[in-house]
Amino acid sequence: MARKVLLCALMLLMLGCARLEIRKATSSDTEGLRFYRPWPYLWITVNDKGQCIPSVTYLPDLNQEYLIVPHPGFGVVTMKPTLQNGWNLTAIDSTVDSKAATY
Repeated sequence: MARKVLLCALMLLMLGCARLEIRKATSSDTEGLRFYRPWPYLWITVNDKGQCIPSVTYLPDLNQEYLIVPHPGFGVVTMKPTLQNGWNLTAIDSTVDSKAATY
């Protein structure tokens, strides 16, 4: 019995720790910062001389939508994401302080 109580207490503490979650978005998600994975598109244009000029442009892949969700729990989560063009996550600076004693 004591073992079950200890296990439940440990699980509650682990669930309560501060963390930063990055996961694939679903249609029912309402919280979190949304971003998309980039997908390359090939653009071919023609110049004045009739030559083809290829170029690659990255646009959002709408089938790969992700979320960044901070969970403060028993601590503090600070995140500073860098989004290019408002949709492409290029960097994330995060600090998670779980307020737990370290030895």
